[in-house]
Amino acid sequence: MSDRRFKEDFPTVYVLLAAYNGMEWIDDQVKSILNQEKVSIHLFISVDRSTDLSYEWCEKLAISDSRVEVLPYGERFGSAAKNFYRLIYDINFSNSNYVAFSDQDDIWLPNKIYTAVVKMNMSLSDGYSSNLTCFDSVNKKEWILKKDSTQTTFDYLFQGGSAGCTYVISNQLASKIQAIVGSNLASCDLAISHDWLIYAISRSYNYKWYIDSNSYIRYRQHDHNVQGALPGVSGHVDRLRRFQNGWYKSSILSLQPFLIKSINEIRIFERIKRFSLLDRVWLAANCLKFRRNKWEAIAMAFVFIFGKM
Repeated sequence: MSDRRFKEDFPTVYVLLAAYNGMEWIDDQVKSILNQEKVSIHLFISVDRSTDLSYEWCEKLAISDSRVEVLPYGERFGSAAKNFYRLIYDINFSNSNYVAFSDQDDIWLPNKIYTAVVKMNMSLSDGYSSNLTCFDSVNKKEWILKKDSTQTTFDYLFQGGSAGCTYVISNQLASKIQAIVGSNLASCDLAISHDWLIYAISRSYNYKWYIDSNSYIRYRQHDHNVQGALPGVSGHVDRLRRFQNGWYKSSILSLQPFLIKSINEIRIFERIKRFSLLDRVWLAANCLKFRRNKWEAIAMAFVFIFGKM
């Protein structure tokens, strides 16, 4: 566990925001971050090379608000994940108590970060995530995306802890992730999402992670989401499609360089890579260790046996 002695009256929280062509939503998101209660916010923004005025807007904000810092601009990252890896690698976390992650298009409730800090302290955890309140302002829809099913032995090899915009991690864990990412920058060019990788590193290295059953974020859904939160049958169909087109297998195997590489982790990676009939039967038999939601685990077992990966 990290040292929980706060360096100011309120805990200092570094928020890392990855932006790209976000002028339609970023003002609402940033206001909700800077209005967080009972924490000292320092917002770091990395803007992927955009075709709108996102960078200019962020620069103007940084001039007017000392809590905001915009990283040097001009590079084309090409994905939100690579933009986040840039933030993780470039920011000096030494003066923070906690680090949080933000998309450019959501809205945080005022107590989002402070509640995470309280629950991390109560549970002696170094990582935190939560359920989300998804909303589609165009179609006037709203629903809860549940991520808080009981953690299993190896769920981190097969899924993240939630959407990364719910994550809060301790300074100690942030520094550990930064060191691992810095030692494997070439592997960060792969397609694996930053939120899944952060959760996987945390669990692999035995940091305790807390998943909150409540939601303190309005998770905006629109046509430009990198990974949306499709409800019901549509969501299951989308996940099955990604499973069968090779994306899922590639993502799982991409985790290897970053993890502690325990005997059990290596055994699972080898079976996923070979994916022989015997491997598929073994994976199906152990499916309840691979997903937090029991029904998702059972569905995965059927795909292991009858599908492809």
